[in-house]
Amino acid sequence: RFTILDTGDSEDAIDLIHKEKKYPAQIKSQAFPRKKTLQNIISTSRNRRIHIRDLIESNYPDIAVHIPIIEQSAIDFHEYKRANHLYDFDDIISQVVRHLKTNDTFRQMLQSQYRYIMVDEYQDTNIPQKQLIDLICEPESVSLMVVGDDNQSIYAFRGANYENILLFGETYPDAKLIKLEQNYRSTPAVLNYINALSAQITLGYQKQLYSSVSIEGCKPVFSRLSDETREAKYIADKIIELKPDHDYNDFAVLCRTSFQSNYVQLEFMERGIPFIVVGGIKFIERRHIKDVLAFVKILYNPNDTIAWHRILTLFQGVGAVTATRLTQ
Repeated sequence: RFTILDTGDSEDAIDLIHKEKKYPAQIKSQAFPRKKTLQNIISTSRNRRIHIRDLIESNYPDIAVHIPIIEQSAIDFHEYKRANHLYDFDDIISQVVRHLKTNDTFRQMLQSQYRYIMVDEYQDTNIPQKQLIDLICEPESVSLMVVGDDNQSIYAFRGANYENILLFGETYPDAKLIKLEQNYRSTPAVLNYINALSAQITLGYQKQLYSSVSIEGCKPVFSRLSDETREAKYIADKIIELKPDHDYNDFAVLCRTSFQSNYVQLEFMERGIPFIVVGGIKFIERRHIKDVLAFVKILYNPNDTIAWHRILTLFQGVGAVTATRLTQ
């Protein structure tokens, strides 16, 4: 009987522990990292199998003065989860991996249950995920197929290890490689651009993308601006320049993260360019949905202090401090 913490819940738990524990006085000259950064550091160190100290020194040098407190926070967070029957996403994989390694009956049961395993976006797997796959696929009776593109590994910041796909042939020497080089989405002009970029990459699998699209299409334009404001102005200028030959519905602006679109939205409002924003906060992460789920969670696991804390703060006059005291 346990409940699962999503990323937001894990951040809240770390923040709650930090307030409860009253760690030694922090160095005032350098602000202590926010709960989102702390959760990311703790999760990344687990998924990349590196010490928190080494991770901070290489990726977050500006908060290196807080290393001892962050290391203690990670230990306290782990103990807190175990004491309250809580598991985050990293725990779920690491627990299964641990039992696959130590429990022969459990491993054989899983291996006999699955004959075929397919992994999508293999280039974005991390070390624990690879261990999970390898342990289940150990006997020859289990067939493994993975789909991935070594040129599209974009989640290194989240612990993804692109070496998993580069070394796949060494782990599974009998595997057959099938290249999917025909592209159904892009024009030849775009694919020529991608092929020219890929030719510069010495590591990995060589690919030559092609398309049966008969229209050559426009060459992509690569523009690097000095900041987000200039980038937004550039986009607005381009739309206004092309507007005489198009409707506003013909334009789409794609952003890697939602906060980057804020600059574009502001620029569009200033210039009188109408727009619709697609995307935003996921349904399951909306505040009122998480409030309702908190009630369901405490019915299932009365020890879920994160859910209790969320529910208590819904009551008028109950703040974070009172909620923390009540949950304790």
